Amino acid sequence: MTDSLANFIFAKHKDIDGGELYAKLREKGILVRHFNKDRISQYNRITVGSIEQMKALIKAISNILEEKKMKKMKMMMTRIYHLGKMMTMILLNLRPL
Repeated sequence: MTDSLANFIFAKHKDIDGGELYAKLREKGILVRHFNKDRISQYNRITVGSIEQMKALIKAISNILEEKKMKKMKMMMTRIYHLGKMMTMILLNLRPL
């Protein structure tokens, strides 16, 4: 996050792309400003609102990050499952000499 003397912050998150976060927040009805320019594409401009609005923003970002984490874990588990199936097929096809 950069220092700010205005009513907004210019922030990025280490675990999610700026454009992806912008899109996910928009889906949840929370509007922030995203600039699709090389130097600042990872950042979003977030206007400071009421306490209720800031709580809603924090909750939405937390949910988005949790969803992303769960999706990644599900993909990993799927890969492990398929690897296990392949290993089982290989082992079943092995015959003693």
